[in-house]
Amino acid sequence: PPVRVVATGRLRVALWPERRVALLAKLELPDGRRVVVANVHLSVPKTGRGAAEASRVAEAALRLADGDPVVLGGDLNLRLSDHPDAFDRLRERYGLEAPTGPKAIDHLLVRGLEPVERPTRLPGEDRDVPGAGGLAIRLSDHAPVVGAFRLR
Repeated sequence: PPVRVVATGRLRVALWPERRVALLAKLELPDGRRVVVANVHLSVPKTGRGAAEASRVAEAALRLADGDPVVLGGDLNLRLSDHPDAFDRLRERYGLEAPTGPKAIDHLLVRGLEPVERPTRLPGEDRDVPGAGGLAIRLSDHAPVVGAFRLR
């Protein structure tokens, strides 16, 4: 609260060599506007499937959005510097923009939102949270990515 989940979805992206699933949620903001958020961990580059998987997730997110803004984020396993065509396709076909950086593999891509603070990687220690007995719990093997966006 005050944000409300009004719809959810799952998309199986790959079964081999590892199972990959995208999770999607349509969120309703307090003013009634809606945003779709999709999170995914795509296949590693050596499979050659990352760009196609990203397109499938983008299509699913836009279908659920039905014209509402979209945030697609996660470990895309695609670097802008190595796979510019994949990011060009995501921008041209689906309107998804603002990759985190040329060497990053974790991204927040948006459609229908204006970046206020471009996506950026936080320091690695920000992935640790306090646990029982004063021990840290590591939330991920990746540093968190954050950004701030405004609805257009």
